[in-house]
Amino acid sequence: MRGLYPARGIVALSALALLGCSGVSTGPRIPATGTLEVVETPADNYALSPPPELILPRDEPLTGAPFAEGPPVALSQPPAAGDLWARLRGGLSLPRDRLEVRDTARRMAAGRNHLDATLERGQLYLWHVVREVEARGMPVEIALLPAIESAYDPYAYSPSHAVGLWQFLPGTAERFGLRRNWWYDGRRDVTESTRAALDYLEYLHGMFGDWLLALAAYNSGEGRVQQALQNNRARGLPEDFWSISLPTETRGYVPRLLALAELLDRPEHYGYTLPPMTDEPRFEMVDLPGQVELERVAGLIDLDPKDLYRLNPGYGRWATDPQGPHRLLVPQGRGERLRQALATLPPDSLVSWHQYVTQEGDSLSSIARRYGVQTALLQEVNNLSGQVVMAGTTLRIPRAPAHELPVPELASRRTAPASITYVIRPGDSLWRIAQQHGVRVTDLVRWNNLSPSATLQPGRTLVIRSGPRTTDT
Repeated sequence: MRGLYPARGIVALSALALLGCSGVSTGPRIPATGTLEVVETPADNYALSPPPELILPRDEPLTGAPFAEGPPVALSQPPAAGDLWARLRGGLSLPRDRLEVRDTARRMAAGRNHLDATLERGQLYLWHVVREVEARGMPVEIALLPAIESAYDPYAYSPSHAVGLWQFLPGTAERFGLRRNWWYDGRRDVTESTRAALDYLEYLHGMFGDWLLALAAYNSGEGRVQQALQNNRARGLPEDFWSISLPTETRGYVPRLLALAELLDRPEHYGYTLPPMTDEPRFEMVDLPGQVELERVAGLIDLDPKDLYRLNPGYGRWATDPQGPHRLLVPQGRGERLRQALATLPPDSLVSWHQYVTQEGDSLSSIARRYGVQTALLQEVNNLSGQVVMAGTTLRIPRAPAHELPVPELASRRTAPASITYVIRPGDSLWRIAQQHGVRVTDLVRWNNLSPSATLQPGRTLVIRSGPRTTDT
């Protein structure tokens, strides 16, 4: 998680850019192998389409000193009852009376398309995060932190392997109880990652006794903040966020969060119109009898499987983890329908397994490759400890639904050449081209000897090679 590793700042810088992230993944795709493909958002692509640097009229001098806060600008219409923005405004408490905060809020409002997209993604998750933050008595501004971290995209993935709404790295995820295996990644689990992130922030607040310092430590690591405080203490200097020496990225990270709070508190002051956001839950949790196929569940409640994956991004395969958590998030109002459907079905009808009888010369690794699973998984589900299996042994192999194809069969039907030539079109970016062709931006850069920040010229050609895409597992 970013709290321990400064490299994770790449996602925060991109996600608001000040919310100016064009490389954020757009959500889950369910390929024929039954494996959820995670869209990588490499940092080297963020520079391709940054928001414009605008010079705006200012109503206070650029002195770097705190500005004198005037009376709030009244909204032209009072917020409607049940407005989540009104609830958020009522709980704002962190001090933001700084020039750099107001200036950053202006630039966020100027990049309104990016901000609109971030808040639209956040609609699915924000009510839950606000409720959890309020339940702990934390500043409600913390509910906005995923906008800075991931632009509210649970599939966001940085080159430093930070993942999810809250951008956890593996080490910090393990430290705060987020499991990760072939089936499931708790860093992408909306409710679990929120629980872990708030646990971590409470821990940091307990360490520093100050929320701005806790947020800085979440970004750059508690050790770095402790050292900066010790340096100021030794020199007799103030020991607050605004006074200590921190990395440039962290110096901007905290003001971005405060600026977003400022913008949401006084949108009309900045010429910004907040999208409607009702104060009501978007999902509910349903307990499961055991492992289930997500597509099967989606069919039981007449839901697009992609929508079920968006609510349950922690499950990266075609089914839930057989070891749990045995629960799913479903759209608010469909929980009882699913509970009733599950009660009428035998548990073993909710997941499919392939039965494979081993042949002479088979090994677990060769069988795993054939069906696109991990050898360790075959060992686990079949209670095996070694690689060797006797001919005639029946193995249980996890598989996607029957209409999908095992990996070898799918590969045999591909007719793509070893490489193709792509002609760049107006409006193209490396990220968009990579997504269209199922490759990585870093591969496009390497194959074509490009700089990651290169400007793409329409009419020029790129070489795109075929081959399997690497995903974060």
